[in-house]
Amino acid sequence: MTVTVGILRRVSDLLSLRDRQVLFILLLMSMVFACIEAVSISLVMPFISLATDSEKAIEHGSLSVIYSWLGSGSTQDFALDMGITLVIFYLLRGIFVISYTYALNRFTWGQYYDLSIRLLSKYMALSYKEFTQQNTSQMEKSIVTEAAYLSQLIVSVLRFLAEAAVAVLLYLVLVVVNPKVTLMISGILVVMVGGLTFIIRRVSSRQGELRENYQARFYHLLNDIFGNFKFVRQMAAEPQMIREVSKVARGYCNSNVVNTTMAQIPPIFLETITLTLIVGIVLFALLTLEDNSQIIALIAMYGLALYRMMPATQRMLYYYNNILYYRRSLDIVHQELSQPISVEGNECINFKRQIVLESVSFSYPGRGIVFSDLSLTILKKERVAFIGFSGSGKTTLLDIIIGIYTPDRGRVLVDDVELNNRNVRSWRRAIGYIPQNILLFDGTVAENIAFGKFYDETKIIRALEQAHIWKFLEKHEGLNTLVGERGVKLSGGQKQRIGIARALYEEPEILVLDEATSALDSSTEFEIMQEINNVSKNRTLIVVTHKNTLLENYDRIYTLEGSNGLSSIISCMQCSK
Repeated sequence: MTVTVGILRRVSDLLSLRDRQVLFILLLMSMVFACIEAVSISLVMPFISLATDSEKAIEHGSLSVIYSWLGSGSTQDFALDMGITLVIFYLLRGIFVISYTYALNRFTWGQYYDLSIRLLSKYMALSYKEFTQQNTSQMEKSIVTEAAYLSQLIVSVLRFLAEAAVAVLLYLVLVVVNPKVTLMISGILVVMVGGLTFIIRRVSSRQGELRENYQARFYHLLNDIFGNFKFVRQMAAEPQMIREVSKVARGYCNSNVVNTTMAQIPPIFLETITLTLIVGIVLFALLTLEDNSQIIALIAMYGLALYRMMPATQRMLYYYNNILYYRRSLDIVHQELSQPISVEGNECINFKRQIVLESVSFSYPGRGIVFSDLSLTILKKERVAFIGFSGSGKTTLLDIIIGIYTPDRGRVLVDDVELNNRNVRSWRRAIGYIPQNILLFDGTVAENIAFGKFYDETKIIRALEQAHIWKFLEKHEGLNTLVGERGVKLSGGQKQRIGIARALYEEPEILVLDEATSALDSSTEFEIMQEINNVSKNRTLIVVTHKNTLLENYDRIYTLEGSNGLSSIISCMQCSK
């Protein structure tokens, strides 16, 4: 019980105020459910006594009070009224149980939805620097799997508490009916169920940890395989990868086999105990009671109570097993959602004069310093290029300028306004960014161009024409041409053109190209760069490349070089227009 209470306390930390209120109502419904179950059982013995010997049954006890209150004409009419009342009570009980089950399932699956969206939002709010330190397969597992397991943990806790309350109240009813028999049954159950609970706790907790470890590895391997499918095929590494996945899958399956088996042991175990106890109660009644009506009523009462208590105990052990098995999911989700994040705002930032990097220093965790005290200025409508060998820090410098990375020290100023978390989202909207590796999702060309923005077919076609790919698309399905997952249905050059069109779609103030034409042949590359130069005449253009031949008529060309892990600008060539 202390385990479930502690888990509920941690779960409540993850819930909103409204959800905590709903959880409290569900707990109250669990208690009402338990009371209804206890009443439904406790009414059986008086009714059977009334049916077998009505005259004697109403001579004493609660039945005589009810009989007088109802003013029934005869004991037969009273028995009939009691029977009809019981039938109505059981019908209402059924309606309540169905309503409670629906409310419980709606709440738990609502929590799965809420937790998965909150986890996704949490990960999306990470800075790019923080994101690169994460394992994406672990994040996917948390969103898809751990949130689902946590919802099952919540329902298991609520169900466990409800069944525990039922068992306790029925036990109290039996104590009132016959303390000696009830205490004898209690001694047997405490020893047998206590030992079983100890075993379940040890085994299920261990299997829950193994399940999480194997599943994390499973996601990681699948992510690696599908993310590097071409390389795996080229290396003929399919058998090795399948063997690795097989090991992990076997461990995951074995963990579930043990957990499922443990869940089936309590019913079998308790069925045997129940049958033994009922036989013992029958023998006890025959040896100690002389009144046949009492014998029948006592046997019926205990038989029905055990019939309800033992399934309740079975389900308690089943839910307890689930709580221990899925407890690791609570730890993971709680830890992920408890991590602080920096919130980015949309405060307006205007670019009218210049971008200034002022004594900027930046480093990657575990990789040392990339820049130290770097300063430069980019004027509005200027064409600037950064060149240098691979690893010289060109892309990192670009990411600092566009607000993807935040400097460790120093500042990025836009017209003397510091770029920070309050205005960075506004700044990014002013930039059309074309990376070296274009990421396309499985959808149409139009969907990939608009990419969640307002859909304007005329603007999409104009952007595709500027990127020199519209004629190709007209020969296929036009804007409805499917690109496939990660653009697999397009060539490298075609993907790059779609990326360029995406950047041009919103007609941004600043165009930023990071080796954006590297996948194209020389003539096409020259064509597209000419077009980019044309469309950027009234825009600021910032380019990263390693080809000096593409840099005619640029205002400034910065050459970067990395030495001992530290990158710096070693020269700046001022060009004439």
